[in-house]
Amino acid sequence: MSKLAVKLQDILDLPELAELKVVAGSAGLNRIVFWSHIVEMPDVAEWVHAGDLLFTTGIGIHTDVSQLSHIVQECHAKGVAGLVINIGPYINQTPDFILALADELDFPVLEIPWKAKLSEVIRVIYNFIAMKQFGDTVLQEILESILYGSAANYHNLITRAASYDYNLGQPQQIMVVKFDNLDSYLRELAVLTEQQVRVHKLQIQNAIRSVFDSHNKKILMMLRLDTAIIMLPTLATYEEQARTRKIAEELSQDFKNRYRGLDIFIGWGNPHETIAGAPKGLSQAEQAMKVAQTVMGHHRFSAFDDLGFYKVLFNVKDREELENFRSEVLKNLLAYDQKHNAQLVETLTVFLEENENSTIVSERLFIHRNTLKYRLQKIADISGRNLADPKDRMLMYFATTVHRFLAISHGKTRS
Repeated sequence: MSKLAVKLQDILDLPELAELKVVAGSAGLNRIVFWSHIVEMPDVAEWVHAGDLLFTTGIGIHTDVSQLSHIVQECHAKGVAGLVINIGPYINQTPDFILALADELDFPVLEIPWKAKLSEVIRVIYNFIAMKQFGDTVLQEILESILYGSAANYHNLITRAASYDYNLGQPQQIMVVKFDNLDSYLRELAVLTEQQVRVHKLQIQNAIRSVFDSHNKKILMMLRLDTAIIMLPTLATYEEQARTRKIAEELSQDFKNRYRGLDIFIGWGNPHETIAGAPKGLSQAEQAMKVAQTVMGHHRFSAFDDLGFYKVLFNVKDREELENFRSEVLKNLLAYDQKHNAQLVETLTVFLEENENSTIVSERLFIHRNTLKYRLQKIADISGRNLADPKDRMLMYFATTVHRFLAISHGKTRS
């Protein structure tokens, strides 16, 4: 289970560290801090790790401040959280070229006066990180116990959560955020070491948390493989559920802007009055997420209440019956698609989803309206169904919905 993170900004907010001043790279203050120590060698690469907050007096560069440029570049490349310069006899001020470089890289450079006791400063940082991670670990363990543990422990879990200022006695809701291509996304960023992967995953969790924070929602969150599972306080009112949808929309847009190339899909279940309903809420959220992943087009989020006919399909135990129904109605179209790569079933699906609006269908499929007209005639010829007939249209709608659902069940995503 992944621990939640301490950001550099969190450390700067500590009253005991008021002497720490940011002088450059302030756009990077959301960087994760795991550890803090002193490094005085100019070649720092082999001595630092992602998430380190480094302190230096400059004694190792023998007043040759030009070497600071190399240090900053290496620290940035390694995913270091920031560099704190102890202003004094070795570096009496941070050079302007370092300030410019740090701003360019969004790499935080800080200063602390010579009179400060670095050992005491580092001790304060150690203690803060340890206390924060302990509390976060407890809350994540509580969430895991609620979702996967024994119902007999619910009273104890409510009491434990209350001691960490989280109220499990109010209605809750489960949301899941699936990172569809997380491993390949990290590889493209050249995130290779275990520590670098850990830092990036924590940054992603912090990005999720910041959206909820903006709505004054205190949440419980855990990361399982490539999925974040979130419990949030809510009510079963229209206003509160509209707010949950707004949060999902903002999450989707925020990740689209901030993490280009990382695909996410979001689903959430119905509110539950007590935590005994959380496992069912998780199942609902996962079903909604799968539908968003496979069906929802450019909308990458879905509530369980949005699923409509899919709710029925998720409760069908005999998937063979569904496959037989699909084959009975769509067999000829599927065979033609497989042979000619004609996308007739996809065209039919979108046509029915968009209530036969040719303009919208053409835009969604990126085809000319004449091409759409040709495909629809081909569909009628091959299937023997008349889309102008309400009974045939309803049958085709059910069949294409079952086809999409079976794609969900088999773990396929939309192209």
